[in-house]
Amino acid sequence: KSKYSKKTLVYYINLASVPLLASAVLLRGEATAVIEAIHVASPLFLAVNVVVAVVGGLLGFVSLWTVHTLGAGAYSFIGALLKVPVVLIGTLLFGDVLTLYSGAFCALGILASVIFSIGESAKQPCQCSCSRQQLRSLGLTTFL
Repeated sequence: KSKYSKKTLVYYINLASVPLLASAVLLRGEATAVIEAIHVASPLFLAVNVVVAVVGGLLGFVSLWTVHTLGAGAYSFIGALLKVPVVLIGTLLFGDVLTLYSGAFCALGILASVIFSIGESAKQPCQCSCSRQQLRSLGLTTFL
């Protein structure tokens, strides 16, 4: 059990992303472009950014709930599998071309989540009603 509330965890997780994003903007030389952009001062731009910030915060709560409910292994695996539809939707909506790079991105993410899921499941005893002999016959010795 964490000594921090979920609200505090989401706040600090989001706050931790600010230095990373700011350093990326500075390293790429985009700071002046952001400051000089006409749209930054418009009310519509500000309203859309408030909505995005609220949705991002809610996603943090959903992520914590998912890890709490399903476990870290399932959360990692689901997150990796979601890369595939994101790449496909991006290809369809924005006319992007599927490349070896985007395919490797999906494959690497899925591979990493499978390895992580196997590692997480190896730490926990099997909670299923199958006997050890049945699991061995199926080749599922990883879960024993």
